Amino acid sequence: MCPSPITRYYPPRRYCQWLQQSSYVAGYNVQTAVDDKYKLLVTCEVTQDGNDENQLEGMSKVAKAELEVEQLDATADAGYFNVQAIKNCVEANITPYVPEPDKTSQASMQGRFVREDFSYDAEANRYICPAGKALEYKSTLKKNGKTIYQYASQAAVCAQCPLRKRCLPPKTPYRQVTRWEHEAVIEAHREHMACKGSAMLRKRAALVEHPFGTLKVWCGWRHFLLRGLPKVRAELNLLMLCYNFKRLLNILGVDMLRTYCLQRA
Repeated sequence: MCPSPITRYYPPRRYCQWLQQSSYVAGYNVQTAVDDKYKLLVTCEVTQDGNDENQLEGMSKVAKAELEVEQLDATADAGYFNVQAIKNCVEANITPYVPEPDKTSQASMQGRFVREDFSYDAEANRYICPAGKALEYKSTLKKNGKTIYQYASQAAVCAQCPLRKRCLPPKTPYRQVTRWEHEAVIEAHREHMACKGSAMLRKRAALVEHPFGTLKVWCGWRHFLLRGLPKVRAELNLLMLCYNFKRLLNILGVDMLRTYCLQRA
Protein backbone atom coordinates (compact mmCIF):
# COMPACT_ATOMS: atom_id res chain seq x y z
CA MET A 1 0.00 0.00 0.00
CA CYS A 2 2.53 2.61 1.16
CA PRO A 3 6.07 1.93 -0.08
CA SER A 4 8.95 2.67 2.22
CA PRO A 5 11.36 5.28 0.83
CA ILE A 6 14.85 4.26 -0.12
CA THR A 7 16.99 4.47 3.01
CA ARG A 8 20.08 5.78 1.18
CA TYR A 9 19.83 9.46 0.25
CA TYR A 10 20.00 10.52 -3.38
CA PRO A 11 19.62 14.07 -4.74
CA PRO A 12 16.39 14.30 -6.80
CA ARG A 13 17.95 13.85 -10.25
CA ARG A 14 20.27 11.04 -9.21
CA TYR A 15 17.40 9.40 -7.31
CA CYS A 16 15.23 9.31 -10.47
CA GLN A 17 18.12 7.94 -12.51
CA TRP A 18 18.74 5.25 -9.89
CA LEU A 19 15.07 4.22 -9.95
CA GLN A 20 15.17 3.83 -13.73
CA GLN A 21 18.23 1.60 -13.50
CA SER A 22 17.02 -0.46 -10.52
CA SER A 23 14.82 -3.52 -10.91
CA TYR A 24 13.13 -3.05 -7.54
CA VAL A 25 12.24 -0.48 -4.90
CA ALA A 26 12.35 -1.13 -1.15
CA GLY A 27 8.78 -1.24 0.10
CA TYR A 28 6.04 -3.21 1.82
CA ASN A 29 3.22 -5.43 0.61
CA VAL A 30 0.06 -4.67 2.62
CA GLN A 31 -2.74 -7.21 2.89
CA THR A 32 -6.24 -6.64 4.29
CA ALA A 33 -9.42 -8.69 4.67
CA VAL A 34 -12.71 -6.75 4.60
CA ASP A 35 -16.07 -7.89 5.96
CA ASP A 36 -18.75 -7.60 3.27
CA LYS A 37 -21.58 -6.81 5.73
CA TYR A 38 -20.22 -3.88 7.75
CA LYS A 39 -17.14 -3.04 5.61
CA LEU A 40 -14.85 -3.45 8.63
CA LEU A 41 -11.23 -4.52 8.36
CA VAL A 42 -11.15 -8.06 9.75
CA THR A 43 -7.39 -8.48 9.71
CA CYS A 44 -4.31 -6.97 8.11
CA GLU A 45 -0.72 -7.96 7.46
CA VAL A 46 2.49 -6.47 6.08
CA THR A 47 4.94 -8.61 4.12
CA GLN A 48 7.96 -7.97 1.96
CA ASP A 49 6.96 -10.43 -0.77
CA GLY A 50 7.20 -9.06 -4.28
CA ASN A 51 3.77 -10.45 -5.24
CA ASP A 52 0.54 -11.77 -3.70
CA GLU A 53 0.75 -15.43 -4.75
CA ASN A 54 1.44 -16.71 -1.23
CA GLN A 55 -1.05 -14.50 0.63
CA LEU A 56 -4.45 -16.08 -0.15
CA GLU A 57 -4.33 -19.04 2.21
CA GLY A 58 -2.89 -17.25 5.25
CA MET A 59 -5.15 -14.20 5.08
CA SER A 60 -8.26 -16.32 4.44
CA LYS A 61 -7.59 -18.63 7.38
CA VAL A 62 -6.90 -15.73 9.76
CA ALA A 63 -10.09 -13.97 8.62
CA LYS A 64 -12.11 -17.16 9.13
CA ALA A 65 -10.71 -17.54 12.65
CA GLU A 66 -11.37 -13.88 13.50
CA LEU A 67 -14.96 -14.08 12.30
CA GLU A 68 -15.48 -17.43 14.07
CA VAL A 69 -17.45 -18.91 11.18
CA GLU A 70 -17.59 -22.48 9.89
CA GLN A 71 -17.51 -21.49 6.23
CA LEU A 72 -16.03 -18.48 4.46
CA ASP A 73 -16.11 -17.07 0.92
CA ALA A 74 -12.80 -15.38 0.06
CA THR A 75 -12.47 -13.19 -3.02
CA ALA A 76 -9.18 -11.90 -4.43
CA ASP A 77 -7.78 -10.70 -7.74
CA ALA A 78 -5.76 -12.75 -10.23
CA GLY A 79 -2.46 -11.91 -8.50
CA TYR A 80 -3.46 -14.28 -5.68
CA PHE A 81 -4.02 -17.31 -7.92
CA ASN A 82 -2.08 -20.25 -6.50
CA VAL A 83 -3.30 -23.80 -7.07
CA GLN A 84 -1.86 -25.16 -3.81
CA ALA A 85 -3.37 -22.28 -1.81
CA ILE A 86 -6.77 -22.85 -3.44
CA LYS A 87 -6.63 -26.54 -2.53
CA ASN A 88 -5.66 -25.74 1.07
CA CYS A 89 -8.47 -23.17 1.35
CA VAL A 90 -11.05 -25.67 0.09
CA GLU A 91 -9.83 -28.22 2.64
CA ALA A 92 -10.24 -25.55 5.37
CA ASN A 93 -13.89 -24.98 4.32
CA ILE A 94 -13.03 -21.71 2.57
CA THR A 95 -14.43 -21.11 -0.92
CA PRO A 96 -11.97 -18.95 -2.88
CA TYR A 97 -13.05 -16.79 -5.80
CA VAL A 98 -9.82 -15.97 -7.62
CA PRO A 99 -9.64 -15.49 -11.42
CA GLU A 100 -7.07 -17.64 -13.17
CA PRO A 101 -4.41 -15.69 -15.10
CA ASP A 102 -4.49 -16.29 -18.85
CA LYS A 103 -1.28 -18.09 -19.75
CA THR A 104 -2.40 -19.08 -23.24
CA SER A 105 -3.02 -15.67 -24.79
CA GLN A 106 -0.15 -15.99 -27.29
CA ALA A 107 -1.40 -19.33 -28.60
CA SER A 108 -4.94 -17.95 -28.77
CA MET A 109 -3.80 -14.92 -30.79
CA GLN A 110 -2.03 -17.28 -33.20
CA GLY A 111 -5.27 -19.22 -33.64
CA ARG A 112 -4.00 -22.39 -31.95
CA PHE A 113 -5.82 -24.65 -29.55
CA VAL A 114 -5.16 -24.02 -25.85
CA ARG A 115 -5.14 -26.50 -22.99
CA GLU A 116 -8.80 -25.87 -22.18
CA ASP A 117 -9.71 -27.24 -25.63
CA PHE A 118 -8.53 -30.69 -24.49
CA SER A 119 -11.02 -32.68 -22.40
CA TYR A 120 -9.96 -35.09 -19.68
CA ASP A 121 -11.30 -38.65 -19.63
CA ALA A 122 -10.98 -39.60 -15.95
CA GLU A 123 -12.03 -43.22 -16.49
CA ALA A 124 -9.33 -43.89 -19.08
CA ASN A 125 -6.85 -41.39 -17.57
CA ARG A 126 -6.20 -39.62 -20.85
CA TYR A 127 -6.95 -36.39 -22.70
CA ILE A 128 -9.00 -36.08 -25.87
CA CYS A 129 -7.92 -33.46 -28.41
CA PRO A 130 -10.33 -31.30 -30.50
CA ALA A 131 -9.93 -33.82 -33.37
CA GLY A 132 -11.11 -36.65 -31.12
CA LYS A 133 -7.71 -38.34 -30.77
CA ALA A 134 -6.24 -39.50 -27.47
CA LEU A 135 -3.28 -38.13 -25.54
CA GLU A 136 -2.17 -41.06 -23.39
CA TYR A 137 -0.42 -40.92 -20.03
CA LYS A 138 3.33 -40.69 -20.60
CA SER A 139 5.19 -39.94 -17.36
CA THR A 140 5.14 -38.35 -13.89
CA LEU A 141 7.44 -35.59 -12.76
CA LYS A 142 7.99 -33.38 -9.72
CA LYS A 143 7.91 -29.62 -10.23
CA ASN A 144 8.08 -27.06 -7.42
CA GLY A 145 6.97 -29.72 -4.94
CA LYS A 146 3.95 -30.73 -7.06
CA THR A 147 3.30 -34.06 -8.74
CA ILE A 148 2.59 -33.46 -12.43
CA TYR A 149 1.29 -36.05 -14.92
CA GLN A 150 2.30 -35.73 -18.57
CA TYR A 151 0.10 -36.83 -21.48
CA ALA A 152 1.21 -36.97 -25.12
CA SER A 153 -0.25 -37.67 -28.54
CA GLN A 154 1.37 -39.82 -31.23
CA ALA A 155 3.55 -38.02 -33.75
CA ALA A 156 2.27 -40.21 -36.62
CA VAL A 157 -1.33 -39.34 -35.79
CA CYS A 158 -0.58 -35.61 -35.48
CA ALA A 159 1.25 -35.63 -38.83
CA GLN A 160 -1.96 -36.71 -40.60
CA CYS A 161 -4.36 -34.56 -38.56
CA PRO A 162 -6.34 -31.96 -40.55
CA LEU A 163 -6.25 -29.65 -37.51
CA ARG A 164 -2.49 -29.83 -37.05
CA LYS A 165 -1.86 -26.18 -37.98
CA ARG A 166 -4.31 -25.07 -35.28
CA CYS A 167 -2.65 -27.28 -32.67
CA LEU A 168 1.13 -27.40 -33.19
CA PRO A 169 3.94 -25.10 -34.31
CA PRO A 170 5.56 -26.31 -37.57
CA LYS A 171 8.57 -27.99 -35.94
CA THR A 172 6.71 -29.68 -33.04
CA PRO A 173 5.89 -33.33 -33.84
CA TYR A 174 3.24 -34.04 -31.20
CA ARG A 175 1.12 -32.36 -28.52
CA GLN A 176 1.74 -32.61 -24.77
CA VAL A 177 -0.63 -31.73 -21.92
CA THR A 178 0.21 -31.73 -18.21
CA ARG A 179 -2.13 -32.33 -15.28
CA TRP A 180 -1.57 -31.64 -11.58
CA GLU A 181 -2.44 -34.55 -9.29
CA HIS A 182 -5.12 -32.35 -7.62
CA GLU A 183 -6.37 -30.82 -10.88
CA ALA A 184 -9.96 -31.79 -9.97
CA VAL A 185 -9.90 -29.09 -7.27
CA ILE A 186 -8.95 -26.44 -9.83
CA GLU A 187 -11.56 -27.70 -12.29
CA ALA A 188 -14.21 -27.30 -9.58
CA HIS A 189 -12.80 -23.83 -8.89
CA ARG A 190 -13.20 -22.90 -12.57
CA GLU A 191 -16.81 -24.07 -12.47
CA HIS A 192 -17.85 -21.93 -9.52
CA MET A 193 -15.88 -18.99 -10.95
CA ALA A 194 -17.88 -19.35 -14.17
CA CYS A 195 -21.09 -19.40 -12.13
CA LYS A 196 -20.49 -16.68 -9.51
CA GLY A 197 -17.02 -15.30 -10.19
CA SER A 198 -17.98 -12.08 -11.98
CA ALA A 199 -20.45 -11.04 -9.28
CA MET A 200 -18.00 -11.83 -6.49
CA LEU A 201 -15.20 -9.85 -8.16
CA ARG A 202 -17.44 -6.82 -8.59
CA LYS A 203 -18.27 -7.02 -4.89
CA ARG A 204 -14.58 -7.35 -4.05
CA ALA A 205 -13.70 -4.16 -5.94
CA ALA A 206 -16.31 -2.20 -3.97
CA LEU A 207 -15.18 -3.65 -0.63
CA VAL A 208 -11.40 -3.69 -0.70
CA GLU A 209 -10.33 -0.65 -2.69
CA HIS A 210 -12.10 1.97 -0.54
CA PRO A 211 -10.22 1.12 2.71
CA PHE A 212 -6.91 1.14 0.82
CA GLY A 213 -7.68 4.58 -0.61
CA THR A 214 -8.64 5.90 2.83
CA LEU A 215 -5.47 4.55 4.46
CA LYS A 216 -3.31 5.99 1.69
CA VAL A 217 -4.82 9.43 2.28
CA TRP A 218 -4.06 9.11 5.98
CA CYS A 219 -0.45 8.15 5.15
CA GLY A 220 0.03 11.08 2.79
CA TRP A 221 -0.37 8.82 -0.28
CA ARG A 222 3.20 7.55 -0.24
CA HIS A 223 4.87 6.53 3.00
CA PHE A 224 4.48 4.83 6.31
CA LEU A 225 5.80 6.99 9.12
CA LEU A 226 7.90 4.22 10.66
CA ARG A 227 10.73 2.08 9.31
CA GLY A 228 11.35 -1.65 9.65
CA LEU A 229 8.86 -4.50 9.29
CA PRO A 230 7.84 -4.86 12.99
CA LYS A 231 7.21 -1.11 13.33
CA VAL A 232 5.32 -0.89 10.04
CA ARG A 233 3.12 -3.81 11.14
CA ALA A 234 2.37 -1.97 14.37
CA GLU A 235 1.55 1.21 12.43
CA LEU A 236 -0.79 -0.68 10.11
CA ASN A 237 -2.59 -2.25 13.06
CA LEU A 238 -3.13 1.22 14.57
CA LEU A 239 -4.45 2.43 11.21
CA MET A 240 -6.79 -0.56 11.12
CA LEU A 241 -8.03 0.24 14.64
CA CYS A 242 -8.70 3.87 13.69
CA TYR A 243 -10.43 2.88 10.45
CA ASN A 244 -12.71 0.40 12.21
CA PHE A 245 -13.49 2.91 14.96
CA LYS A 246 -14.61 5.49 12.40
CA ARG A 247 -16.69 2.83 10.64
CA LEU A 248 -18.26 1.92 13.99
CA LEU A 249 -19.22 5.55 14.58
CA ASN A 250 -20.91 5.62 11.17
CA ILE A 251 -22.73 2.35 11.78
CA LEU A 252 -23.92 2.86 15.38
CA GLY A 253 -23.84 6.62 15.77
CA VAL A 254 -22.16 8.55 18.58
CA ASP A 255 -25.04 8.27 21.06
CA MET A 256 -25.43 4.50 20.76
CA LEU A 257 -21.68 3.97 20.99
CA ARG A 258 -21.48 6.20 24.09
CA THR A 259 -24.34 4.28 25.72
CA TYR A 260 -22.65 0.97 24.95
CA CYS A 261 -19.33 2.15 26.41
CA LEU A 262 -21.08 3.37 29.59
CA GLN A 263 -22.81 0.01 29.98
CA ARG A 264 -19.50 -1.81 29.59
CA ALA A 265 -17.85 0.52 32.11
